[in-house]
Amino acid sequence: MAEESPIRNPQSAVPERVAGFTLLEVMVALFIIATAFVSLLGLHGRNIRAIARDQNLTQATLLGRRVISCIQLQVTLRGLQNPCDAPCSIDDYPEYGLQCYTIDTDLDNVRGVVAQITWDGGRGSCEMGYYVRIPTS
Repeated sequence: MAEESPIRNPQSAVPERVAGFTLLEVMVALFIIATAFVSLLGLHGRNIRAIARDQNLTQATLLGRRVISCIQLQVTLRGLQNPCDAPCSIDDYPEYGLQCYTIDTDLDNVRGVVAQITWDGGRGSCEMGYYVRIPTS
């Protein structure tokens, strides 16, 4: 028995669908990826600025603590003439500025001392306050 082979007419045959993506699907996918990358780059830039700000704030806090410790030592050794005249400076950090002032309190032998550290031309600042007790003799 001979097997009959179907006769195919190439013009009447429906072409098979080729697996793959259309140009529209590829363009939509590229648009989504590009949008995600642009968003991520924006977040990266913002994170870098936040890290720089945090580093400056940390350094300013450490410098402020250094100044306050120096003032504490001066008050303990010499009493309270003017705590802001303590021989401590932040000259080895030229990008930071220091302002120091005292605050009177209701107690005769207690003064408030505030050290303000600034950076970036005054755009960033950190204040540290401390109360010193004038030793009585």
